[in-house]
Amino acid sequence: MRLYHVRKSRSERITWLCEEIGVPIEIINVDMRNQPSELQALNPSHTVPVLVDGDHAISESIAALIYIAALHSPTSLSIGPGESGYADYLQFMVLGEAGLLAPLDALIRTTFKAPEGEKENFTTRAIIDKLKRRAKILDQKLQHSDYLAANRFTAADISVAFAVGVAINMLGLKDIYPDSVIAHYERMAARSAFQKTCTR
Repeated sequence: MRLYHVRKSRSERITWLCEEIGVPIEIINVDMRNQPSELQALNPSHTVPVLVDGDHAISESIAALIYIAALHSPTSLSIGPGESGYADYLQFMVLGEAGLLAPLDALIRTTFKAPEGEKENFTTRAIIDKLKRRAKILDQKLQHSDYLAANRFTAADISVAFAVGVAINMLGLKDIYPDSVIAHYERMAARSAFQKTCTR
């Protein structure tokens, strides 16, 4: 497998997972201002990550997590349909992107690219309100467990912790999260695989 990768991007989810389960992967560092033609051919949206395995190219980081974890199953980082915690595994795997990280894209663009008078507006306030409400789902789960599924560390924890880390470290939004969510992120960030592969 090979991964088209940019630091501080969603591709760090994939490098983190691979480090956790010991999966060898060829990392191709990409300059987004001068993308290689093969990346553009693999992914017409010209975004990273792109995970390539044989004839398959996956450009969604959550799909890549599910693919790698399932492909190298059995691993404690994956939960299958017949196992306890499967519903939570899917819920939090998807929430990490759809409910937590995807909304941050607009905030990141606004924070770093919008004119001064347009950095705070109705849309940015609505996004932050949505993130606070989504954080309640995490808080409810983390009140009773250190992890998000099956009372063990899984790829769902990677999905969510990466998103929370972007909000905290890139946008300074630590105060929107309950203490339980901050504690979960800090536990995940203390893992050696995170330290080796992710940029705070």
